[in-house]
Amino acid sequence: MRTADYITYFLAYAGTVAGQALGKPSLNYLGLVNVTLGSALDAGDVGLGQQVTIPITGGTVSGPSVTGKVLSFGADYGSYDAKGFYHPDARLNVQTDDGALIYLQLFGTQLENDDGQADSHRGIVRVKYETGHANYTWLNFVAATAIYELPAAGQDTYLVADIWETKPAQN
Repeated sequence: MRTADYITYFLAYAGTVAGQALGKPSLNYLGLVNVTLGSALDAGDVGLGQQVTIPITGGTVSGPSVTGKVLSFGADYGSYDAKGFYHPDARLNVQTDDGALIYLQLFGTQLENDDGQADSHRGIVRVKYETGHANYTWLNFVAATAIYELPAAGQDTYLVADIWETKPAQN
């Protein structure tokens, strides 16, 4: 083995041990989504969990690059697992203030509370964007995550989500 190979392996190992071989990513705030919800439709236990459909009836989007409204069609096709954790799978459409249409899919899980149970108010989702509008096609390449929160128990008519883009470290 050549000396250069040893150096390469050593540097790769050192980067792995440090835990950040590719550098620390940064976060870029994309905005707040406030979604209004209709009454849940419970399909029952479908063999993989308790299937629930929650209509999305509207809402708003506000952020530094995207502002607009959540259109009144779409739904969360989530399910509860055997441990009682809810796994949202929401699909919605946003119409921006300048008329663009953007499709969003949010998929994730409820967060765990200190007792190891499902937190009834908070969760985390991955956010996928799709649009063909020239002003927003950059969103098609965004890796985004959102923390969502429902208001107090018994007030499940809306939720809010802060969406963050994860950006790779700059070389």
